[in-house]
Amino acid sequence: ICAGIKSEIGDLVIAESSLNYQTGKWEQAEESVEAVFKQEPRYHTASPRILEALRRFNSEKKDKILSIPSAFRGVDPPKAPSANIGPVACGAAVIESEQIVGDLQFQNRKLEGLEMESYGFYVACRNAYPGLEYAMIKAVCDTGRPPKRDKFQSYASFLSAEYAFAFLRDLVENDSALLSSLEPRQN
Repeated sequence: ICAGIKSEIGDLVIAESSLNYQTGKWEQAEESVEAVFKQEPRYHTASPRILEALRRFNSEKKDKILSIPSAFRGVDPPKAPSANIGPVACGAAVIESEQIVGDLQFQNRKLEGLEMESYGFYVACRNAYPGLEYAMIKAVCDTGRPPKRDKFQSYASFLSAEYAFAFLRDLVENDSALLSSLEPRQN
């Protein structure tokens, strides 16, 4: 699950890239008592081939995506889901702040969401096995702004898991050529 920035509660977010907004350096000038954080944001990206497959799935299988909420037993879905591919911000803390969300939008005006795992996930995938295909899929449960509530966390978890399952099932059933192209490449 994630907080939405451009994406709204009930949407899916696919992290085209992950911005670690907490990288940088704390410095204290000799004449000052206070330290200043000098940002040096770092990005890692999802696999281009899996992103293209996700774009195609989003375009060709809208009906599958729109039917996912009907299987959820719990709180009524807030809206029909859309699957948005774009950058996300990643940091070490849960955010409930209009100011921090605004600061993140200043760093990248196209941010779809805000969460805590994608950057580490992308680094691990990239370093674990050359040629591994990966992308992060999450659903929006709040906005990262006050008041932050847990009302849609279960629904967002369900939505992102069902979307990922539908995407993978569609690859297996309907696109063996694409599926085989996603096999890890040998260097």
